[in-house]
Amino acid sequence: MKTLLHNSPPEILALRKKAHRDSEVSKILVTTSTGKVFDGDEKSQDRMARVVAVGEAGMTTQWKMADNSTQTATWEEIKEALLLAGQAQTNVWVA
Repeated sequence: MKTLLHNSPPEILALRKKAHRDSEVSKILVTTSTGKVFDGDEKSQDRMARVVAVGEAGMTTQWKMADNSTQTATWEEIKEALLLAGQAQTNVWVA
């Protein structure tokens, strides 16, 4: 017996795959080399990218972590988290 997925038009299949990928990206968590766990979803990546773009080495800022705690994060940690989140997102999209 064929499932509904196999009987669906290609456009619907593509939309379902995209929705699944979006859901997976929204769950991304990354752990930096210092052990801090950051949210890695697209909105968090946007925030990290802004800090990396305007910040500089040695800078620190308060950051809401994946466990909802607030911690001091360095520019270097945020830059590393952004790189890791981007890599994780790429892995989701090319899987």
